[in-house]
Amino acid sequence: TWAGEAARSVAVSSTKSAMGHLLGGAGAVEAVICAMALRGQWLPGSLNIREVDAAVGFDLVRTFREARVRVVMTNSFGFGGTNASLVLTEPGLAAASGHAGAVSGPRFHAGTNLIVSGVGAVSSAGWGCQALTAAVTGQQVITAGEALRPDGVRDWSCPILMVPGAGAEQLPKFPRLRRASPITRFAMGAALEALEQAGFPGGAGAGRLGILQCVFNGCVQFSGKFYREVLETPTLASPLIFPETVYNAPASHIAAFLGADGPVTTLVGEANIVMEALAMARTWLEQGLVDHCLVIGAEECDWLGAEAATYYHRELRASEGAGALVVSLSGEGVRLEGTLPRAFHERRQQAATLRELAAELTRARTVTTLVDHQVGIDALDATEAAAWNGAGGQERLHLRRVLGESMGGSAALQLVLAVSVARQRQQAVHVSLPGSIGAAYGAIVTP
Repeated sequence: TWAGEAARSVAVSSTKSAMGHLLGGAGAVEAVICAMALRGQWLPGSLNIREVDAAVGFDLVRTFREARVRVVMTNSFGFGGTNASLVLTEPGLAAASGHAGAVSGPRFHAGTNLIVSGVGAVSSAGWGCQALTAAVTGQQVITAGEALRPDGVRDWSCPILMVPGAGAEQLPKFPRLRRASPITRFAMGAALEALEQAGFPGGAGAGRLGILQCVFNGCVQFSGKFYREVLETPTLASPLIFPETVYNAPASHIAAFLGADGPVTTLVGEANIVMEALAMARTWLEQGLVDHCLVIGAEECDWLGAEAATYYHRELRASEGAGALVVSLSGEGVRLEGTLPRAFHERRQQAATLRELAAELTRARTVTTLVDHQVGIDALDATEAAAWNGAGGQERLHLRRVLGESMGGSAALQLVLAVSVARQRQQAVHVSLPGSIGAAYGAIVTP
């Protein structure tokens, strides 16, 4: 083993044997147990060990015991391919050993300032940035279908805007895609277009590439299929589907196809979490972890998500799709400058926050074109519309009015649209990302 003769002095425990798998909470709970072990000077036991392979040279902790504990490592190996290890030490040990502060560069980046060299889009308007830009700037009317329940009936209309089928040239022949959910195919299509625009076809020449995926609902179609099978016919529930239900599945497939050797992770939140992903991308770039970063916001829709959208307003049309951006610290491309997050906790605070945000962006650069987050429903748009009313007679591009509410994909698609328009017209484009849960952001894209 990597530990050599010291393996027998390395104690190994598994807390899942006592608690089961907590999925999204597993890593955090294990980290808490590690901290408790350091504080209490004990080792948790591993239940149900009956036979041990002779090749295992570590000290397997079968029952709880007191011990001298100075360093603990917890491993979190995800179904979707994102693996992480966290090391905790007793106070002062890391500094004394010379390992403290080993990572150079800033630990946190306030705001976003990046070069965007390529963008890609998949939306209800079609596959590609050209379809996206033409639909929004031309205010096309996209016909919505009806989201059908698998069981029962509803007494109201539930519109849904789906992504049209992909042509043979839009997705690669890749074995994983045969069993992948729609969100993976959307994210893959957008990512490959963005890389192609950036001069890295298929990821070739991108060097160390990091991938940051953003979602809101995630892989809902396969999740519904898997858990329906578990409840109705447990013996037929396919274990092959389960890995496709986790949030990081799309990023995992894209990383495998590209052979990416940089960090890969997924952020879960409302649409404008893409701004946090861009700030994280800048941190990775400044720390030298990657040469370029692929940032993706994606969503797939099902009947449940479409129906949930109508509870906000009966006219709200659920949608799906993906937007992708290739970013770096320098090189050719357009500049994307993002604001710090502005927090709010209630609707009145949101109104004041958005006014401040609009004023900040307007002072930074005169507004000519604004890509806003409005969906075409006064009750949902009024706060954002009022905030930008004093910004002058600029052109407004209403992406969500045309393409629908694509949840985790909508803010990324706004940024992709802004980059495309800024390139075409050689003028700055403002972007409003108001959020609805607790934070608002804004951005300016400059050619």
